[in-house]
Amino acid sequence: KKVKNKWKVYYKIYLNEQHGKLSYDTEGKLIPRGRNLSSILYNVALNKDGTTDIKKLFDGEKPFSYPKPVKLLKTLIQSASRPGDAVLDFFAGSGTTAQAVLELNQEYNRRQFILIEQMDYINNVTVPRVVKSLDLYNSEDSFVYCELQQEEKIKVSTQANTFTEKFYTLEI
Repeated sequence: KKVKNKWKVYYKIYLNEQHGKLSYDTEGKLIPRGRNLSSILYNVALNKDGTTDIKKLFDGEKPFSYPKPVKLLKTLIQSASRPGDAVLDFFAGSGTTAQAVLELNQEYNRRQFILIEQMDYINNVTVPRVVKSLDLYNSEDSFVYCELQQEEKIKVSTQANTFTEKFYTLEI
């Protein structure tokens, strides 16, 4: 039999070899490395879902541009953590991670969250979203809101009970 497009196959092998995508065994035979995997997050959530999520909490307003979808973060948190773990978000933004953890806690075992944000919208967006999420899911949980100040000493006079108060400011 005559093989059609024989040169194209060799050309593709040559290009893949140049980019390190091919491997050979000790006898010089080609070892296929497999195919590239498709995304594991295919059709989990769309960007517009994040906007819809935040508008539900803020009475139709959009106080934050391009929020992440809660469904996407729920999927990531559920697959990358175990019940009882703490989820750390260094870039809290609008607080989607907190909402996703609270929603997961309604369905599964207890997870905690730690949010860190250095921008000034934390008082206008992040904290209100966490408070509204707690109310939305009828959660008896509470959270601690700490704000770093100029001084580097913790004021001992702060007597906050984290189990009963919804939030407070800890001056450091």
